Amino acid sequence: MLVCLVLNHEPPFNVRVGRPAYNDPSWAEGMSEVDKMTAYIEGNLRYGVYPPGSEVIVVDEASVPSDHECDNSCEFFDAWVLKEGKPIVDMDRARLIKLEQIRKARKPELAKLDISYLRALEAGNSRLQLEIAAKKQTLRDLPQTFDLSKAQTVTQLKSIWPNILSG
Repeated sequence: MLVCLVLNHEPPFNVRVGRPAYNDPSWAEGMSEVDKMTAYIEGNLRYGVYPPGSEVIVVDEASVPSDHECDNSCEFFDAWVLKEGKPIVDMDRARLIKLEQIRKARKPELAKLDISYLRALEAGNSRLQLEIAAKKQTLRDLPQTFDLSKAQTVTQLKSIWPNILSG
């Protein structure tokens, strides 16, 4: 199936992927896939969905990154860029997205440790306080210490996760 690619001129400045509803019964009988795509693009330009002067590239859906899923849950979609007319995942951007996911997962873990630390403090358990403080520091240091550069592909980046974090 054909999809169209357009640079997103708004943050996160990635690539927009569009496709007509090929099975829509309102299409004229006998319209080809190319005709439907052309009408779809013209409509998006006419109604301002795509900014004036946008370069629209039509490709086969098989050429979009493997990260793409039709339910819009592409983990690194905000890292997509066009290179030589094809969408790719910019790994530097993808690593920043993964780092933000780690930060988000770290936040509730730190909050749980805050409660545990207060309980250890109330109980006068200084050994446990030191253990919790060390674990909290390890969590705080994750953005600087967890090496995402070893992931060279989207698949590798999706699978990498700090052991200290659940999830």
